[in-house]
Amino acid sequence: METLKNLIRSVKIRLVLLALLAIAAGALFVARPGTSGTMICYMVGAVLCIFGLTRLVSYWLTERGDSFGSFGLVQGAALLLCGGYVLFRPEVLYGILTTACAIFLIVDGVMKLQYAADLHRMQARGWWSVLAVALLMIVLGSVILFNPFGTMVTLMTFLGAVLIADGVLDIAAILYVHIVSKRVKKALEEAMSAVEAVETDCEQQEDRS
Repeated sequence: METLKNLIRSVKIRLVLLALLAIAAGALFVARPGTSGTMICYMVGAVLCIFGLTRLVSYWLTERGDSFGSFGLVQGAALLLCGGYVLFRPEVLYGILTTACAIFLIVDGVMKLQYAADLHRMQARGWWSVLAVALLMIVLGSVILFNPFGTMVTLMTFLGAVLIADGVLDIAAILYVHIVSKRVKKALEEAMSAVEAVETDCEQQEDRS
């Protein structure tokens, strides 16, 4: 039971961190819509190069027998080449970036549908609002995916605003689900205590008779 609680707590923390990351990325897109995408591409390229170099150095510093079958040389070289390519051609990843963000919003909307279904089963009053947000995020993600905007700056500004809204709503949804779950748990515990009290009372009456 304790392991399950720790797992649920860990998942909640990861979801909150992901929401904060979405808010930060969205704020960057809104503040600098013309250059933020390129900056992120450069950052991704640099990170890939660092990981690649780390894998290569680790491979050559590891004992011969221990490095056998680790594929450290191939992984390091592949990461280094991919990172270098992104640094020299950031526009290649730039197009993929918006698509990835759109897919993220759609997937996140589908996950919110699960939240809405869970809240509906728990008979929570605000389940319909979570459902509305889920459908809205799926629609907005689809809009970004098909990109009807005239310029990339407009697209990045719109994407940033949506990411900020999605992150804020994610945190609100997580808090709401947490509160409702605690209420349901408390109600179940009170019901179980009442049942146990009735059973104890019945047993005492039987003993007296």
